[in-house]
Amino acid sequence: MKIRHLITLLGALLVCVWFPSQSSAQEGGHDQYAQQQEGICTPEQKMEEEKREASGELQIGDRGFRHCELHKLYQEVFAQLKCHCDSGQCRPTKFEDRPDGSRWAWVNRKWHKVAVEVMKYMESPPAKLQEYSGHICAVPDGKGGITTECAVKWMQTNGG
Repeated sequence: MKIRHLITLLGALLVCVWFPSQSSAQEGGHDQYAQQQEGICTPEQKMEEEKREASGELQIGDRGFRHCELHKLYQEVFAQLKCHCDSGQCRPTKFEDRPDGSRWAWVNRKWHKVAVEVMKYMESPPAKLQEYSGHICAVPDGKGGITTECAVKWMQTNGG
Protein backbone atom coordinates (compact mmCIF):
# COMPACT_ATOMS: atom_id res chain seq x y z
CA MET A 1 0.00 0.00 0.00
CA LYS A 2 2.77 2.48 0.88
CA ILE A 3 4.61 1.70 -2.37
CA ARG A 4 1.47 2.54 -4.41
CA HIS A 5 1.18 5.87 -2.59
CA LEU A 6 4.86 6.62 -3.25
CA ILE A 7 4.45 5.77 -6.94
CA THR A 8 1.41 8.08 -7.12
CA LEU A 9 3.36 10.94 -5.54
CA LEU A 10 6.32 10.36 -7.85
CA GLY A 11 3.95 10.42 -10.82
CA ALA A 12 2.50 13.75 -9.66
CA LEU A 13 6.02 15.12 -9.24
CA LEU A 14 6.97 14.05 -12.76
CA VAL A 15 3.89 15.75 -14.18
CA CYS A 16 4.76 18.99 -12.38
CA VAL A 17 8.38 19.10 -13.55
CA TRP A 18 8.15 17.56 -17.00
CA PHE A 19 9.25 19.93 -19.77
CA PRO A 20 8.11 19.36 -23.36
CA SER A 21 10.59 18.67 -26.11
CA GLN A 22 11.29 21.47 -28.54
CA SER A 23 9.33 19.68 -31.25
CA SER A 24 6.12 19.57 -29.22
CA ALA A 25 6.47 23.29 -28.43
CA GLN A 26 7.01 24.11 -32.10
CA GLU A 27 4.04 22.03 -33.21
CA GLY A 28 1.82 24.15 -30.98
CA GLY A 29 -0.08 21.12 -29.69
CA HIS A 30 -0.76 20.24 -26.10
CA ASP A 31 1.99 18.20 -24.52
CA GLN A 32 1.66 15.64 -21.74
CA TYR A 33 2.19 18.33 -19.10
CA ALA A 34 -0.60 20.42 -20.55
CA GLN A 35 -3.03 17.51 -20.70
CA GLN A 36 -2.42 16.81 -17.01
CA GLN A 37 -2.92 20.47 -16.10
CA GLU A 38 -6.22 21.09 -17.90
CA GLY A 39 -8.75 22.28 -15.37
CA ILE A 40 -8.00 22.12 -11.69
CA CYS A 41 -4.80 20.61 -10.29
CA THR A 42 -5.19 17.56 -8.08
CA PRO A 43 -4.59 18.05 -4.35
CA GLU A 44 -1.38 16.02 -4.73
CA GLN A 45 -0.11 18.28 -7.52
CA LYS A 46 -0.97 21.41 -5.54
CA MET A 47 0.76 20.04 -2.45
CA GLU A 48 3.87 19.08 -4.45
CA GLU A 49 3.98 22.52 -6.12
CA GLU A 50 3.74 24.25 -2.72
CA LYS A 51 6.48 21.99 -1.34
CA ARG A 52 8.80 22.80 -4.26
CA GLU A 53 8.13 26.54 -3.84
CA ALA A 54 8.77 26.40 -0.09
CA SER A 55 12.11 24.66 -0.68
CA GLY A 56 13.12 27.25 -3.29
CA GLU A 57 13.13 24.66 -6.09
CA LEU A 58 10.39 26.64 -7.87
CA GLN A 59 10.79 30.42 -8.07
CA ILE A 60 9.25 33.32 -9.94
CA GLY A 61 9.81 32.88 -13.68
CA ASP A 62 10.07 29.06 -13.46
CA ARG A 63 7.65 26.84 -15.34
CA GLY A 64 5.17 25.53 -12.80
CA PHE A 65 5.58 28.41 -10.31
CA ARG A 66 2.10 29.11 -8.87
CA HIS A 67 0.58 27.19 -11.79
CA CYS A 68 -2.14 25.42 -9.79
CA GLU A 69 -3.13 28.69 -8.11
CA LEU A 70 -3.21 30.85 -11.27
CA HIS A 71 -4.18 28.45 -14.07
CA LYS A 72 -7.85 29.46 -14.34
CA LEU A 73 -7.02 33.18 -14.25
CA TYR A 74 -4.43 32.68 -16.98
CA GLN A 75 -7.00 30.96 -19.17
CA GLU A 76 -9.35 33.93 -18.82
CA VAL A 77 -6.87 36.82 -18.99
CA PHE A 78 -4.64 35.48 -21.75
CA ALA A 79 -7.70 34.63 -23.85
CA GLN A 80 -9.00 38.22 -23.44
CA LEU A 81 -5.63 39.49 -24.66
CA LYS A 82 -5.72 37.10 -27.63
CA CYS A 83 -2.66 35.20 -26.42
CA HIS A 84 -2.61 31.62 -27.64
CA CYS A 85 -0.74 29.88 -24.86
CA ASP A 86 -0.73 26.18 -24.21
CA SER A 87 -1.41 25.08 -20.68
CA GLY A 88 1.64 25.18 -18.43
CA GLN A 89 3.53 27.89 -20.32
CA CYS A 90 2.27 30.85 -18.28
CA ARG A 91 3.97 31.98 -15.12
CA PRO A 92 4.51 35.08 -12.99
CA THR A 93 7.67 36.96 -13.88
CA LYS A 94 9.45 40.22 -13.31
CA PHE A 95 10.45 42.67 -16.00
CA GLU A 96 13.43 44.93 -16.36
CA ASP A 97 13.56 47.92 -18.68
CA ARG A 98 17.07 48.52 -19.99
CA PRO A 99 18.65 51.91 -20.88
CA ASP A 100 18.45 51.05 -24.60
CA GLY A 101 14.64 50.88 -24.32
CA SER A 102 14.42 47.09 -24.45
CA ARG A 103 12.37 45.08 -21.97
CA TRP A 104 13.64 41.86 -20.45
CA ALA A 105 11.76 39.15 -18.54
CA TRP A 106 13.05 36.75 -15.89
CA VAL A 107 12.32 33.22 -17.17
CA ASN A 108 13.93 29.96 -16.06
CA ARG A 109 16.43 31.85 -13.88
CA LYS A 110 17.80 34.03 -16.70
CA TRP A 111 16.96 37.40 -18.27
CA HIS A 112 15.49 37.12 -21.79
CA LYS A 113 14.73 39.98 -24.16
CA VAL A 114 11.02 40.37 -24.89
CA ALA A 115 9.99 41.47 -28.38
CA VAL A 116 7.84 44.61 -28.46
CA GLU A 117 5.17 42.87 -30.54
CA VAL A 118 4.41 40.26 -27.87
CA MET A 119 3.93 42.77 -25.03
CA LYS A 120 0.34 43.20 -23.85
CA TYR A 121 -0.87 45.69 -21.28
CA MET A 122 -3.84 45.51 -18.91
CA GLU A 123 -5.37 48.34 -16.97
CA SER A 124 -7.31 46.32 -14.39
CA PRO A 125 -6.07 42.74 -14.05
CA PRO A 126 -7.56 40.41 -11.43
CA ALA A 127 -6.18 41.20 -7.97
CA LYS A 128 -4.45 37.82 -7.64
CA LEU A 129 -2.39 38.50 -10.78
CA GLN A 130 -1.43 41.98 -9.51
CA GLU A 131 0.66 40.32 -6.79
CA TYR A 132 3.36 40.11 -9.49
CA SER A 133 4.61 42.85 -11.80
CA GLY A 134 3.74 40.77 -14.84
CA HIS A 135 3.25 37.37 -16.39
CA ILE A 136 4.67 35.61 -19.41
CA CYS A 137 3.73 32.77 -21.69
CA ALA A 138 7.04 31.21 -22.76
CA VAL A 139 8.68 27.93 -23.77
CA PRO A 140 12.35 26.99 -24.20
CA ASP A 141 13.53 27.47 -27.80
CA GLY A 142 16.08 24.64 -27.64
CA LYS A 143 19.00 27.07 -27.97
CA GLY A 144 19.17 28.33 -24.39
CA GLY A 145 16.59 31.06 -24.98
CA ILE A 146 12.83 31.21 -24.97
CA THR A 147 10.00 31.66 -27.43
CA THR A 148 7.44 34.10 -26.02
CA GLU A 149 3.81 33.96 -27.10
CA CYS A 150 2.99 37.03 -25.03
CA ALA A 151 4.04 38.94 -21.95
CA VAL A 152 1.58 40.87 -19.80
CA LYS A 153 2.37 43.95 -17.77
CA TRP A 154 0.01 46.26 -15.91
CA MET A 155 -0.61 49.75 -17.20
CA GLN A 156 0.49 52.53 -14.89
CA THR A 157 -2.46 54.54 -13.60
CA ASN A 158 -2.75 57.57 -11.30
CA GLY A 159 -0.16 59.42 -13.32
CA GLY A 160 2.58 56.85 -12.52
